Amino acid sequence: IGVGSGQNRNTVYASDILDASVWDDANSIIVGGDDGDEITAIVPFYSNRLVVFKKTKIFQITIPPDMNSASDWTVEVISTTVGCAAERTAVQVNSDIFFLSDDGIRSLVRSASDDFTSVGLPISEVIKDVIQEINTAEIGISTAAFYDNRYFLAVPTGSNDFNDTIIVYNTILNAFEGTWTPNVMQFALTNFQ
Repeated sequence: IGVGSGQNRNTVYASDILDASVWDDANSIIVGGDDGDEITAIVPFYSNRLVVFKKTKIFQITIPPDMNSASDWTVEVISTTVGCAAERTAVQVNSDIFFLSDDGIRSLVRSASDDFTSVGLPISEVIKDVIQEINTAEIGISTAAFYDNRYFLAVPTGSNDFNDTIIVYNTILNAFEGTWTPNVMQFALTNFQ
């Protein structure tokens, strides 16, 4: 699965299942129509689903296991008011997805009772003062990772054009553990002992 570039930045593509070097237009779909809002992130989700983020919208694509082409895909709108501001901040966090939106850190939550996906309130409301320091002109360089039940988010603050602040959210305690100031441009999880 991939996202197009340039004029096709609102299109999701799938390679041929038997030959990953073949990317046929029949295996592509424009998400949200030609709304001028580019895809900022895609995250695989449960039950053959893919969550597609734009700057101001969120969609869910369901891909049937017996699909023949993208015409078999189902696209549902999750939100028309909230989206993801930086592609590398949308990360699966246990059975949820955390991401950085224009108004803070948000969580995409699944309701077990009716299997409806909705967008919750910003979980970063308690650290609004830190969120307001993010350099919105450089927000796209922000990056995140999930490790040891913690969502690590690195962002640029003030007038910086590099990620100078790391925000850590503990998903077990449902609380922020603090901020740190090493410069981090990307996280990588390893298998080192």
